[in-house]
Amino acid sequence: MFDLAPRLRHGCALAMMGILGSTACLADPDLFIRDTITDAGAEPYTGPGPVYLSPDIWVRNDPDPNFAPYPFSTAAPPWTPLPHENPEYRDSKTSRPNYVYVRVQNRGDQPSTGTERLRLYQAKASTGLSWPASWVDNVGMTCGADRLLGIEISKPRRNAKTVSAAVRNAYRDALIAIGSDAAYQYSDGTQYFRKQNTVHQSPNPEHGNPAFLPWHREMMNRYEERLREANPLVTLLYWDFTEDPRIGPNLFNTSFMGTGNGTVAAPLVPLRPPTLTRNVGGSFTFGGVLTCDASLFESDATLNANGSYPPLADDIEGAPNHDCAHGYIGGFSGSTGQISSLSTAAEDPFFFMLHTNVDRQWANWQRQNADPARIDPVAVYGSDSSHSRINANMNPWSGGSGIPPWSGAASNKTAKHPSIVFPPIYDTAPLNIPVLQPGQSVVIEVPWYPPNVNNYNCAGQAGHFCLLARIETQTAAPFGMTFAEGMSVGTNTRNNNNIAWKNVTIVDNVLDPALLRLVTGTTIRNIFGREAIFEILLWDRTEKRQFLLPEFARVSLALPKEVVERLRERGARIEDFEVVRDDATGQVLLQIAGKAPRFSLPMKPGEAITAELRVDLQDKEPPRELLVEPFHYDLEQRLDLPAAFFGTRGEAAVEVGGVRFTLDILQALKNREAQDALVEIADLSIELSPEGPGLPVEAAAPVPAVPHLSVGEPLNVRISRAGDGGALRALSLELDGEPVADVEGVEGLTETLSFDAPGVHAIVTRAIDENGEITERRTRVLVSENIPPNAVILSPVSGDVVKLGAPVDVSVEVAAAFARDITEVALYVKEGDVVATGFNLVESDGFPPVDSAEGPGPHTLSFTPERTGMHMLQIGAVDDNGIVGVSGHAMVMVAE
Repeated sequence: MFDLAPRLRHGCALAMMGILGSTACLADPDLFIRDTITDAGAEPYTGPGPVYLSPDIWVRNDPDPNFAPYPFSTAAPPWTPLPHENPEYRDSKTSRPNYVYVRVQNRGDQPSTGTERLRLYQAKASTGLSWPASWVDNVGMTCGADRLLGIEISKPRRNAKTVSAAVRNAYRDALIAIGSDAAYQYSDGTQYFRKQNTVHQSPNPEHGNPAFLPWHREMMNRYEERLREANPLVTLLYWDFTEDPRIGPNLFNTSFMGTGNGTVAAPLVPLRPPTLTRNVGGSFTFGGVLTCDASLFESDATLNANGSYPPLADDIEGAPNHDCAHGYIGGFSGSTGQISSLSTAAEDPFFFMLHTNVDRQWANWQRQNADPARIDPVAVYGSDSSHSRINANMNPWSGGSGIPPWSGAASNKTAKHPSIVFPPIYDTAPLNIPVLQPGQSVVIEVPWYPPNVNNYNCAGQAGHFCLLARIETQTAAPFGMTFAEGMSVGTNTRNNNNIAWKNVTIVDNVLDPALLRLVTGTTIRNIFGREAIFEILLWDRTEKRQFLLPEFARVSLALPKEVVERLRERGARIEDFEVVRDDATGQVLLQIAGKAPRFSLPMKPGEAITAELRVDLQDKEPPRELLVEPFHYDLEQRLDLPAAFFGTRGEAAVEVGGVRFTLDILQALKNREAQDALVEIADLSIELSPEGPGLPVEAAAPVPAVPHLSVGEPLNVRISRAGDGGALRALSLELDGEPVADVEGVEGLTETLSFDAPGVHAIVTRAIDENGEITERRTRVLVSENIPPNAVILSPVSGDVVKLGAPVDVSVEVAAAFARDITEVALYVKEGDVVATGFNLVESDGFPPVDSAEGPGPHTLSFTPERTGMHMLQIGAVDDNGIVGVSGHAMVMVAE
C-alpha cells in the first residue's frame, strides 16, 4: 500500500496508482525544471524523451554576458541565453570556472517563498546512475586510482563546530597535505599552503576599502580548490565569531587546530617552519574605548540589517567583527601570534576559518532576502561600484605583483567578475531560488570546475558526466517531491518536476588529423542486484539532418571483445548494426547499418562495461554546409523485464538512463579558428564570432567591465567592424526596451546615451550578418547619484622600503564623479600592521591626517616615519557634495 501523504501537493488529489496527469488546480507555487522542450510540469512526465537532456540546464565555458539574475515573465523573456557548450576542463589554479545555468519556472498560481533551495550535482556518466549513491560523495577506483565519481556542486561550507569529527579530520589532513606534501606545489616549488601568506602580503591585498570582501572571497575560493586537490570531498569550514571556539567542541586541540595559547605543535608540526603561536581571548581598548571583546561580535541578523553594500562591508571588516577576530585569536598586545598581523596572518591555518566566516557573513547578506540585485555584478556593490579597487585587476593573480606562478599567465578579474560575485554556498546561506510570481521564471548561474578528464581516460570514457538539478522545498525526505525517490534517476526525473537531468561531454572531441577520427565514450551499467537484459539503442538526434552522418562517415560502437562474444553466445538480437573488427586496434565494432540500431545485452549484477562511439570520416572532407551544428547521438538503456519488476509502469521495457554524444566535426576541422566581428560600447569590448557560412554570430569575449555612471553623465556607444568575419547586414541599438538606432548596410554606428534616473539600465545590441543570422548582446549600465571620488596612491607601492627619518613623497591621483569637483585630499598613516587596530584610517577618529591639499590635484603629499617596521598609507578625498572616497592601502616597510 502506497503512502499517499507525501503526494498531496497543490491542494489537488492525485490519480489512482500514483499517476498524476495535468493538475487541474495549482493553489500553491509550483516551481519546476523542464525535462524536455514539451514538458509543461505535469507529474509524472509522460511525453517523449529522453529526459537526460533537460533544456533548462546548460553550460557555458565563460559567463554569458547576457545573464541577469532577475525573475522575468516566462512568456516574454528579456534576454536570450547563449547555447549550451561542452564543458571545458581547466586547471582550477587558473580560477577560470565554467558556468552551469539552470532555468526554474513557477507554474502555480501563488508566489514562491524565496526559501526553495536549488541543489546541483555531478556524476561520472553511465547508463545506470543510482540515486543517491552515484551522486553524493562518491569516490571509487577508476583508471588505477581513487577518483571523484559524484559530488554535490552546491555542497555547502559548514560550521567547524557542528560538523562531525571525521569531517574536521578530513579538512585537517587536506591542509597538512597541501602544506607539506611535495605533490602539491606551485611552479616555483612552494607548497600550496605556504604560498598563501605570500598572497596575503602581496601589493594591494585589499584592506580598509570596498574590495576587502571580494578580494578575500577570491582567496578563499582558490584555497578551497587547493584543498580539494588533496581531498575532492572537502569544503571549507568556518568559525562563527559569535561562538566561543574553545567550547563544545574545542577547536583548539591536538586533533584539529592545535593549542589556542602558546606555541602550536601537534597536529600542525608538518607545517613548520615557521613556529606558530596564538594567544586566544582577552579584550582590546583603543583611545580609552573598549573596541574588541568576544561579547561585541555582531550577529548575522545585525549584519543582514544593512540595506546596502557600503555599510555592510564596513561593518564586517571593522571592529567589532573581522578586525577584532584576528586579535581575539592571536592576541591584541604583548605576546601576539601571527594571525594578529597582516604580514603573517595567513601562516596560521585558523586564518582561513576566520576568513571563511567573513565570506559567509557577506554571502548571508547576499542571499538572506532572495534579492537578486545582491548577486548581480552590476548592482551588488551599490555606490561603491565605481571605486578604483572594485574595478582593479586583483593581485597577485593578475600578474602585476610578479609573484609566481601568476607573474606570467595572468588571471585578470575584478571584484565584479561573476565567479566572485556569486556567493559560495553555506549551511546558513543555501542556494535559494528568488521569489517567483505565477508565470515567472529565473535563470540561476553557478560557477563549476569540471573534473580533470585526464584522470578518466582509460577505456574511452573520459569526458562523459551528468548534471542533476533538484528543487527542494523541504529540508528532509521527501524534500517536497510528489513521488518518493528510488534509486533510478530516470524514474525520479520523470516522476518529479522538481528534478532535471543533463548529460554533458566535458572534453571537446579532438580530431585525429592522421586518421580523421573522433572517439568518445561512456559506461553501460547494471545497477540492480540481479542479472538483467538491457535494450541498448543508439539514436541519431540531430535535428533536420537525422541519419546524415553515416553518409560521409563510418559510425561505430566499440565494445569489449568478451561482451560481443557474449552477445553471440546467447543469440542476442542485434538490429541495424554490423559486427566488424578493427585489425589496427583489435577492437570489435558494431557499425551502424540502419536507422534504428539496437541490441539486447545480458548483464551480470553490478556489471559495468565501457562503450566507445567512433566516427571515422571518409578521405574527403564533408561539405561544411552539412556541419552547421554538432551531431547528437543518444545511447539509451532500457530494462527489458516485465512491468512487475517495478510495479509502477506498464511497459515491458523501462527507460533506465542514457548519455548523449556530441560530435562537433566542424569545430574539430576548423581547429578552433575564430572569425571575429568587434562591437565596442564605450570601453566595453564585445567580440562576435561567426562560426562559418550560414551560422549564427556567437559571443566569444569574456564578460567586460560594467560602466558605473552618475545621473546625467553621457555614455558614448561605438559599434564597428573588425577582423576577418563576413560583413554585417544591419545593426540596431536599444535602451531600456526603446529603439535608439537601426541602420542597414553599414560598417558601424556611433551614439551618445544619457541617463536621467538612477538604477540599472539595459543596452541591447543586435547584429545581423550577411547570412541573415542574428546575434543579440545585452549590456547593463549602473547609474547612481553621489558616487564617491576615486582616490589612488600611485607611489610608493606596497612592498616598497623607505628610509627611517627621511621624508616619503606620496603621489596621489583623484577623480571625481561626473559634474562634481574635489575639494580636499588627505594622507593618513598608521604604524604597524596589527589587524585589530583597524584599516579604515580615513574615517577613524584615532588617525588624523598627516598631510593634506586642496583641489583635485594631482598632489604629492608627504610624511616622515619615526619608527621602523610596517606602515599603512591611505588617501581620503572629499568632493563638493561632501561625499568621501577612500583609496586602497600602500604597505611600506620603514628601515634604517
